[in-house]
Amino acid sequence: MFLAKVLQRGEHRDAINRDTARRLTCLSDFRGPSAGTGEGWLRDCAQGSVTTGNQSVWNRMGNIQHMTYVVSCRAGHPG
Repeated sequence: MFLAKVLQRGEHRDAINRDTARRLTCLSDFRGPSAGTGEGWLRDCAQGSVTTGNQSVWNRMGNIQHMTYVVSCRAGHPG
């Protein structure tokens, strides 16, 4: 699983997490930081301007991203 590496611990955890964030932000369907808090955090994580967090942070941000997307779709503004 692509995100399984995010859950690793150890001295290289932050580098692995930032690399994962960079890969996610390079995907063609990444909507960018203007799409919501989750995308903004992911972009900031990739750039190194916020901590990489832990499993709980990634889960929370993923939920925020998902809920933002669902609400946008229901409002007729997927993006």
